[in-house]
Amino acid sequence: MMNRREGSVSWLGSLFGAVLLLLVCAPRRAAAVPSFSRQTGMSCSFCHTVFPGLTAEGRKFKLLGYVTSADSGDASTWKQSAPASGPSVQASGGDSGDDEGQGSLPILASAPIGASIQISDNFLARPANDSSGNPVSWTASSGSDGMGVAQLPTAVSLFYAGRIASKAGAFIQATYDSDSGVFHLDSMTDVRYADEAQVDGTDLIWGLTANSAPTMQDVWNTVPMWSFPYLTSTISPMAAAGTRLDDMGAAGNEGGLGAYAYWNDLLYTEIAGYRSTPQGGGSYLAIQGVAPYWRVALQHGWDDDVQSLEVGTLGFAESTYPSGVLPQGPTDQFTDLAFDTQYQYVGDSNLVTGHAIFIHENQDRGYSFGNGASSNSADNLQSFRVDGSYYYHRKVGFTIGYFDTEGSTDALLYPQMAFMGSADNSPLTRGLVYELNYVPAVNTKLTLQYRSYLDFNGSSGNYDGAGRNAEDNNTLMAIAWLGY
Repeated sequence: MMNRREGSVSWLGSLFGAVLLLLVCAPRRAAAVPSFSRQTGMSCSFCHTVFPGLTAEGRKFKLLGYVTSADSGDASTWKQSAPASGPSVQASGGDSGDDEGQGSLPILASAPIGASIQISDNFLARPANDSSGNPVSWTASSGSDGMGVAQLPTAVSLFYAGRIASKAGAFIQATYDSDSGVFHLDSMTDVRYADEAQVDGTDLIWGLTANSAPTMQDVWNTVPMWSFPYLTSTISPMAAAGTRLDDMGAAGNEGGLGAYAYWNDLLYTEIAGYRSTPQGGGSYLAIQGVAPYWRVALQHGWDDDVQSLEVGTLGFAESTYPSGVLPQGPTDQFTDLAFDTQYQYVGDSNLVTGHAIFIHENQDRGYSFGNGASSNSADNLQSFRVDGSYYYHRKVGFTIGYFDTEGSTDALLYPQMAFMGSADNSPLTRGLVYELNYVPAVNTKLTLQYRSYLDFNGSSGNYDGAGRNAEDNNTLMAIAWLGY
């Protein structure tokens, strides 16, 4: 629960201001829908529950390489055909719509270019101060009172999202970061080649993917890159530790190639390998050699995919050096093994989804222990997340999620320090996320999200040894997302 502190009146005023901001900035009507919808001729709700959650048809669209269009032959693989949309056209030099021959390339009549903007107001339960009593950098730089920051915009994204050729497509996103003030190619990159085949009378989708981070290419909303909460407050404190699969900070500094197969709308398998891609600098970990990633999932749908259930496993293993260290001597080795499940009900009026994932990570700290950066030669981490959501007519909905990260105590990895440290030298962080959403149009989403910490970096009270409690890090965020 929120603390009853001297700033409680300010919280109420800030909340009213945030809601007013969203009402003023949000359009009453949407003039267009995003580029995937323009390409397929279908409403966004055909492929999405509520963005970015995928329906069965949305999962198939992604597995087929983002290429399905309203007038393409591959649209017949969907359970209903899309209405006519803009025609595909051929590049000069070919006489046929089939690009298997030389000099022929079917392309879309318009480039699948899209954009989105996020507007937010963010509030922290108690101002964050460092060991010297000064505001932590992000609240100080905002020019605010240390309890929150309004961002107009929070982020602006441009993306290529759709077909490149008849069997190749991409999702590539570049984002304007309000903190740095620059556009950058972010971690949301997935380029695919996909095709279909028959195996003993059953359908097989197979493909190749080049992507920017493990789980970016996945089609279920259990995995870290696509799991709830889909948006997080810019002032929400970062816990002391996270598994490598959970570490979105590494996304964009890794690149991978993989192959996948989806058989009979039932069995999905994938194998991929990742290498370091250190563009942009930063404190990434350099991968030694190739880091393998694997994924297996079983999915069953019934009632014409109104209901579906997925159960699966995934894993990632890498040997790393800290940034700037020459690739020699012992490494830090991380091995993640995860189990996940997703249930989905997509009715005419009611929409219900549930997700859960458990990740266990073994850490061999050869480099860190040998260089005095960790107290233990071996550590472990576990993370668990579960969430459930309900939407009525895809307009109004709520989601409740629980998150839990815990593992070995380590005095050097998790030292005592004000605000971001751990007096118990523990990574234990648990809490709940409550989210209320209003979707006035398929490309507009208004969100009010509250993150409540039960434990932070080891305990609920005085977790940093400097008097800060876990609930002091509770955050409230009001955000508008608009897509074109």
